[in-house]
Amino acid sequence: SGFIRLLGSASTDRPKALRSVLLAHCFASGGQVSESERPLVVGGGGQVDAALFDSYRYVALGHLHCPQRVKNAWYSGSLLKYSKSEADHQKSVFIIEMDAAGACSVERVPIVPRRDLRVVEGLFDDLLKNDLSEDYIHIVLHDKARVMLAAERLRTVFPNLIGLEYPEESVGVGRAAALSGLTEDQLFEAFYK
Repeated sequence: SGFIRLLGSASTDRPKALRSVLLAHCFASGGQVSESERPLVVGGGGQVDAALFDSYRYVALGHLHCPQRVKNAWYSGSLLKYSKSEADHQKSVFIIEMDAAGACSVERVPIVPRRDLRVVEGLFDDLLKNDLSEDYIHIVLHDKARVMLAAERLRTVFPNLIGLEYPEESVGVGRAAALSGLTEDQLFEAFYK
């Protein structure tokens, strides 16, 4: 893509000894993704080779939500957790100091949000016994059958419930196999019942 060509030509024109900073929003190859990021494809390219950043002293990237380093590029990550896959992320910001020669020190400062995002697992009745939590909660129910109005009832304990799921191991696998050979009319009848 044009971005990659521009980045490649700029990096060959400048020696690394200079103080240089690059800011970009892209997916550098080798970065760790989470489920809340949307695929980033611009001009036919989904990932940028991190070697293109080699001639820059500091590279600040956006797009990936997990704070991380990819070669000499840094993703500060998102300020908040946006999906259950980010529940174990420690969100942060980076404070960068660059000396006259271009050497950088990077300090990671953790962010503690007012409400965390947590994944809570268990049986429906057991979860209703929890103390009230204001955190953002994604619940994984291990009940063998679906619970009527589960989300509404769980919100009495978890008012900021953002997701509810039943893992395949406990619900639906046997039912899916039983329904697989039915006609559309039979499926509709089974759904109606």
